[in-house]
Amino acid sequence: QFVVREPYVGGAPVRLRGAVLPRGRALTVHSAMRGGRLYVDGPHTWFDFGLGAHLVVRARPRSLALFLGADFDARRAAIGRRRRPRR
Repeated sequence: QFVVREPYVGGAPVRLRGAVLPRGRALTVHSAMRGGRLYVDGPHTWFDFGLGAHLVVRARPRSLALFLGADFDARRAAIGRRRRPRR
């Protein structure tokens, strides 16, 4: 799954904001910016992604393994209490 957070398309309409990448398919990103950056999972991990750079992302056939700590349910409930209700 991916989300385009701050798209720059030079004034043209934004065609893609996010999607779930099906298995066996690839997403290719081409940079048209001289000083571009590619951010991964937030503002702390980034890579220079300048003019002409390209990135190909493919879904892996293996599922993600998730290991939960003993306090997972309590932490999840606390986060839920802090969220504002959806409208």
